[in-house]
Amino acid sequence: MLRVPTVLLLLGGPLAAAPAPAHRQPTPATVGDPGSPDVQKNQAEMDKLGRDRAEQQKSWDAKMKRTMGGVCRGC
Repeated sequence: MLRVPTVLLLLGGPLAAAPAPAHRQPTPATVGDPGSPDVQKNQAEMDKLGRDRAEQQKSWDAKMKRTMGGVCRGC
């Protein structure tokens, strides 16, 4: 009765411990040409998102400074 689970553990243990298959390296066709208009457009969108995020972070920091300034004067 214990033979079947024991055999399954002995055979299945090394399979479970086997490393995952390696990731494939990107090819130039999948990455895209850095000079292509699509890549430049995506870069411009990412730059805009970065500026928007920095602006949001700056406004959040100012709000927290006003809020916490009345509570805590520092250590």
